[in-house]
Amino acid sequence: MKNQDPAPAENYIIQLGKRKWKKPKDYQPAKNQTTQPLKWKEALRLIKSLQFDNDFENLFLVSMGFYFGLRISDLLKLTFGQISQKHFEVIEKKTRKRRLVSIPKGFQKILFAYSDFLDHNNLPRPKANDFVLSSTLHNTNKPLHLNTANYRLKQTFKKYFVETANPSSHTLRKTFGLRFYKLNGKNDNALLHLSEIFNHSNSTVTRRYLGLTKKKLSKMTYNF
Repeated sequence: MKNQDPAPAENYIIQLGKRKWKKPKDYQPAKNQTTQPLKWKEALRLIKSLQFDNDFENLFLVSMGFYFGLRISDLLKLTFGQISQKHFEVIEKKTRKRRLVSIPKGFQKILFAYSDFLDHNNLPRPKANDFVLSSTLHNTNKPLHLNTANYRLKQTFKKYFVETANPSSHTLRKTFGLRFYKLNGKNDNALLHLSEIFNHSNSTVTRRYLGLTKKKLSKMTYNF
């Protein structure tokens, strides 16, 4: 009996826990090497997939980036005490400016799911001063290293077939920015408010950060 040729890689199904994950029908390899934001429906697909697999470590990593829009250096320092409130304040590491962050309903649902997961598995609740994204090496509670966070993101995107150019922590922040821009009218006023949230010097910097050229602005097709 002749050996059959293996199935092409794009047809493989990856077994993850109790569920089989496969590439979405509209999956296309990324060609542009500039970090790009995700469409919000793709961001939600990733969030739901991680929650289904009870992968809360990576779920918190991506969801805080999608919902808070903070730089990764600030995300890594967040504690459970901060994210358990209706809003919290941070002093950005890069700009040294204050930023007030409100907890949206979408992220509150993740916190409720995490609480149910801990109760169902009789696991202790984290302390208020515990880092959300922590390194548990030698039972210490240190924030996750930046390189480790970016490595986790790339592996998570690969695992769940989230295809985007040059995936990194900027993917999360840009996804937040593009969603905010879309929900607030896709106009110059929205860019101005977003530049204030990002603590950019002006809206032109924000426009360039999101890759919103005039041509792209006129052909926006993102659906939330």
